[in-house]
Amino acid sequence: MIRPARLLLVAVVAFAGAAGAQDAWWRGLNGRYVGPAESGGKSATVTTNLRTEPGGGVLGTFAFAEPGNVSYSGTIDSCIVSGQLTLRCRWVDRYGNGPVELTFRPDLSSFSGKWTGTPETSWRRWDGARAGPAGN
Repeated sequence: MIRPARLLLVAVVAFAGAAGAQDAWWRGLNGRYVGPAESGGKSATVTTNLRTEPGGGVLGTFAFAEPGNVSYSGTIDSCIVSGQLTLRCRWVDRYGNGPVELTFRPDLSSFSGKWTGTPETSWRRWDGARAGPAGN
């Protein structure tokens, strides 16, 4: 009778380990993503750099140009997994800060995202397709 109980315990531990590995999908998203984002009521091309930290977690930077070729940049921090293949983070730039949600394709080749300010009002588009390794 002791052996079946031990077998059950081993099976539960193995399943928990497999589930934990699936939850770590975000470890493979290091890279530079380029795509459209809505800013100031217009579409702008944004470059989003994401990297995973050795101890866990995701950080990033972003840059875009508005009309008149004025370039802006900011940071992405406080990321948490908020759903299947979805990160919810905070963006920060000279205009303020707020939440950004990025939902990735299973192969992590691109994401569909949205962002808003603080307080949360209307959400705007923020998308990206992998364009290479993370840059500065």
